[in-house]
Amino acid sequence: MKKLFTLFTLIVIIFTAQASTYYGFKIGGVAVNSDNYTNVRGSNIKANIEDQPYSVVYDPSTKTVTLNNVKIVRTGNDNRCIYNESCDGLTVYFSTNNSYLSSTTCAPIRLEANTTFTCEALVQVSVYGADGDANCLYATDGATVTFDHATFYMYLSGNSNPAISCSSTTDEKIIFHHSRVYARSAGGSALSRFSSVTSDGSALLLRTGSETAFAMSNVKSFTLHTYSTMTIGYGINPINSFTNYSYFGTATFSSSQKTFVNAGNDVLPGRDIIISQRIPVNESNFPDATFRSWVTEKYGSNLETYEIFERRTINIETAGNEVLKNVEDWTGINYFFCFRRLWDQGGKTKILRLFSNREFYHLKCYDNPAGITWAGLASSLNPVPSGKEGLIEAFNATAAERNQLPTRSQLGVIKSNGFDFIVKNGNQTYSLNALQDYWPIDYAHFPDDAFRTYLFGTAQGLDAVVYDSENASINGFDIKNMNIADLTGIEGFKNIQHLYCYQNKLSTLNLSQNTKLTLLYCYWNKIKSEGWDQFIASAPTFSTRLDVYCYYPSSAEQNDPPTYVQVAQAKAKNIHFYQRVNYGWEEMSDTPPVVPGDVNGDGVVTSADITALYDYLLNNDATHIVNGDQSGDGTITSADITAVYTILLNS
Repeated sequence: MKKLFTLFTLIVIIFTAQASTYYGFKIGGVAVNSDNYTNVRGSNIKANIEDQPYSVVYDPSTKTVTLNNVKIVRTGNDNRCIYNESCDGLTVYFSTNNSYLSSTTCAPIRLEANTTFTCEALVQVSVYGADGDANCLYATDGATVTFDHATFYMYLSGNSNPAISCSSTTDEKIIFHHSRVYARSAGGSALSRFSSVTSDGSALLLRTGSETAFAMSNVKSFTLHTYSTMTIGYGINPINSFTNYSYFGTATFSSSQKTFVNAGNDVLPGRDIIISQRIPVNESNFPDATFRSWVTEKYGSNLETYEIFERRTINIETAGNEVLKNVEDWTGINYFFCFRRLWDQGGKTKILRLFSNREFYHLKCYDNPAGITWAGLASSLNPVPSGKEGLIEAFNATAAERNQLPTRSQLGVIKSNGFDFIVKNGNQTYSLNALQDYWPIDYAHFPDDAFRTYLFGTAQGLDAVVYDSENASINGFDIKNMNIADLTGIEGFKNIQHLYCYQNKLSTLNLSQNTKLTLLYCYWNKIKSEGWDQFIASAPTFSTRLDVYCYYPSSAEQNDPPTYVQVAQAKAKNIHFYQRVNYGWEEMSDTPPVVPGDVNGDGVVTSADITALYDYLLNNDATHIVNGDQSGDGTITSADITAVYTILLNS
């Protein structure tokens, strides 16, 4: 019996193993197979940008694995982020949001089969360790590695290994096709050992931190295709331009002779090597006409290699840059890989994405009437470079025109990348806090300029937001005589008990969320009868009596007094209207004086009274019926219409 059970168990195990097909690669240590390929999950696979969705999905029909907003950090020997063991022709596609791959003591990316990388966003790869293949990317078994329309930032520290390397014994190749790659090793070459390196319309920055290492070494064949240029040495103008040029065999490059010479086995000596296509300055790459015109004036019809890396700062107030105040879309700034600072105060920026600008750390865009799309900017930010202070100065509380503020979620993404978000109010600056919920004091939430300006001057509003903890302590507002025409936004202050808003320009009030309010002074505004209808309809039923001082006859601009019907409707919600009488305030009555023919209770007999009766008889609408039985027969019928009509004829 025991043997039968063991045999049965073995059959089950074999059947289970055969039921799942391994696709030949691992993501974050998770083997991708036919059971999990639609949603690859593992303890090492996390969101790179918190509060944003992330995913790993594989399509077996195209051999494409798609990573979106993925962060994989692994420790220990042979614990890799992406490991292609046997999936020949695998495409790794990074979509939408930036991704981050990191491991210690081994290569985060190890490829033993042909693999292509392509992406819409930046991929950051880092490694710290001393294992044999502790490179950012390591290829073996004759694999060809292709970067196709990809953007990568690779940094290796802690050893003298190359950042990108291979076994060198099985003919590995690497191809850069219309891609942008930054590779740096702290103590070794940036790129080494490949039998063939090809750059086709790509921009590469290869850098070594060692005085004795070569940026590219032990490469047997190096090819630059059409419109490729090459720079050797940091900050040096292009030494030479190569068109359709290739050479084979080991060689070095003589910077003094500016020629290739057959000596040694290192390629292109120098601590920095920059290889790039000439980027056309056209509408496709620079869609904003103003920005495109400025780039053309500065650099001509094509961006050359050294120009791509030399641009560090754009200040629109600098002489010659004033035209940039009209730029709305900064697409194209991504080609300037070393771009660090944009000072766009008073500009019109709407679109700013910085996926490829790995060194960026300072944005100043106060007084921007267009309004930056924070969601797009936040999702494209890279971590602030080491040793730099990340600043986004984007809101001036006292300016007439200004950006909106980011949401807490967007601010959280900005903060997670090391940027401090600064708002300015007068001569003071404040840092926004993403650790608690807040309500931005901006045009989107408070459209009235006068009301917004008042809030900026309160103790809670100095930093241009009201945090939940501050909101709890606000129990009222005194905003009389401030030319306020719209109190939109006041609904967020749920704890206010009193509101003095008289002598303004209000035409209606919506206090539907201010359920703790007990005292409201709102006379000398512009609230007409329809405004009172809106106020009453939107109001909640107050648990504590709300006294509303609404009508003060004088030569000042006046509200309409609420009608008897409106007073009655308000009382049903525990709202009590008051009017000024002689030298004191008197509660308004919901019972009109008996005036023959006055159906709607407004104190006079007009055609409106006949309309009220028709509405009741035809539509059963008693909204404006106060004294409907004008004939005295105890019911409302057409006889009452005749009675009112007779009174009108005789008046």
